[in-house]
Amino acid sequence: FSRYNTTGLGDWVKSTYPHSKVISLGGKDRSAIFMGGQKPDLPLYYNYAGSFISSDFYLDVLPDWVNDFNENLNAESYKDSLWTKSLPEDVYLKYAREDFFQGELDDYLNEDYSPVFPIGIDSSEDPKEFLMGRPWFEREILKLAQSAITNEELGQDGNPDLLFIGFSAMDWMIHDFGPHSQEIMDAFIKLDKYLGNFIEFVDETVGLENVLFTFTGDHGGLPLPEYVVEQGGTAGRIDKHHLKEAFEWIDEEIEERFGEDLYVRSRGNYFLNLEKLKKEDIDSREIYNVIDKYLPKVEGIERIIYREDILKSTESDKITTRLKHMIHPHKTPEIFPIVTPGYLYKNPYGTGHGSPYDYDTHVPLIFARSHFYSITKDEARATVDIAPTIAKILGVNIPDFCDGTAIEL
Repeated sequence: FSRYNTTGLGDWVKSTYPHSKVISLGGKDRSAIFMGGQKPDLPLYYNYAGSFISSDFYLDVLPDWVNDFNENLNAESYKDSLWTKSLPEDVYLKYAREDFFQGELDDYLNEDYSPVFPIGIDSSEDPKEFLMGRPWFEREILKLAQSAITNEELGQDGNPDLLFIGFSAMDWMIHDFGPHSQEIMDAFIKLDKYLGNFIEFVDETVGLENVLFTFTGDHGGLPLPEYVVEQGGTAGRIDKHHLKEAFEWIDEEIEERFGEDLYVRSRGNYFLNLEKLKKEDIDSREIYNVIDKYLPKVEGIERIIYREDILKSTESDKITTRLKHMIHPHKTPEIFPIVTPGYLYKNPYGTGHGSPYDYDTHVPLIFARSHFYSITKDEARATVDIAPTIAKILGVNIPDFCDGTAIEL
């Protein structure tokens, strides 16, 4: 967060309630850091080596209770654990697809491809690294959250405290197995149980009448392309060899026509050397034209985006709007591809996200409190509406730069 000069909900709350505490927990570092804002009291994230850590940007030494938690975590003990189904087989066949499904990752006893239960961690792998790819990790992060509530005395005075929890293992597992899989169905069944135990703890410790829960996701995701095709849709995996060939054609033509060192490519994203292009009197649109000539020939590449075209566009369709919200005027690559709906780069197993389409951008948003009536609203809202909604409830000033608007609960 040291590279950003903006603030988040936790910073807004602290400006009104200086004694409030902001604790942010996640498996991924970026999850804990971005949820926590500029100056959280304690962001913690997993180091893939058996411990939750932080950064000296925030504090020099971890609290004793975090060190105690890490000592008791014993991630190594999961080396013999098996992920088995929580419910009878017929329940999974009713609500999910068959267990063996082409396209799911198989990283356990995989001499012969067999992406089925039970799932463990191979003896040759480090369980500390693999733990975040199994549902047990979410149980551990909720134990960490309980320790934070107890040791930081959250919710014990008149100052509102914020506890952020990022369920990073769910992201990892969905990447591996995809939505509609029995693995992900079971992972959510287990998470539901873990959350139930956590909510009971919060009730006993703080009282549910004093707590507002907010649940959402940072992105959606594409079902496995193989599953989309089976259901009658159009989908696929971009051929990495065809993509590599297109990149080579682009490099050769640009070098032959305009010279070298005119851009840096990261995957399919082109960061132009604008200073050199200007010095050589080369129109950056010429670079775009060459890229646009070859990349869309690869099956699964829908079109090539020229950053300035989106920033200056007056179109109001949802794809253009989403791209506008995504693009930074200086840090986003000048030229980048958009995949065809239903296609992804990940190959040959698993799934991904990152497109501007509904399946990647639609996420649930739930606000829950003990005295709320159950109601469902179908109008479109955005995750950036969460922070101003909570700020409004707490009587906290919402900065002018905030993109979101408060939701009436």
